[in-house]
Amino acid sequence: VSYRLTSAYTTYADIDKRNLVIGKKSKKYLSTLGEVSKKIKATTESIFKNEQSDIEKIESILYYFRQNFHYSLITQNTQDIDPLENFFYYEKSGHCELFATALVMMLRSVGIPSRICVGYCGGQFNKNLNTYIFYKDDAHAWAEIYFEGYGWVVIDSTPTGGPSVNNLENSGDPEFDANKFLEVGKKKKKA
Repeated sequence: VSYRLTSAYTTYADIDKRNLVIGKKSKKYLSTLGEVSKKIKATTESIFKNEQSDIEKIESILYYFRQNFHYSLITQNTQDIDPLENFFYYEKSGHCELFATALVMMLRSVGIPSRICVGYCGGQFNKNLNTYIFYKDDAHAWAEIYFEGYGWVVIDSTPTGGPSVNNLENSGDPEFDANKFLEVGKKKKKA
């Protein structure tokens, strides 16, 4: 089975943050459930100092991730508790699904509409087929925030060392060309 897909995205790092406006605050993209989400909301609110704007809150949350968590495919969870709670409060180490889930929970808890996305990053370019081939190790999860004028914007809290949509150029494949990756599948203009 083969598929042809053309895709483009905007990352939070790439946009001008001076006049950003959070999109419509749909209930669907603000909901959180359970005791873990209540604890995460309290933690999220505790990290803010004088942040008033949504952008300042996003920046504080990303800083919190950079300072407190690291990437690992191996988690212990010796207490056999909720995996998100284990990641967020005990091990502070985990894979992209945990980073994306925790980030979305934090963002939603302070009224920033967000969602979890899953897909693939990197891949290997096959010159003969003029296409990228993705394997299970290329799987990744990240978050997106909805901004007026931009739509859904990728925001990835997964740190360096794990797969990330923020560092496509560092995919580990020496022949990887992020610009070529974004061009594959586009219709060629007739001369």
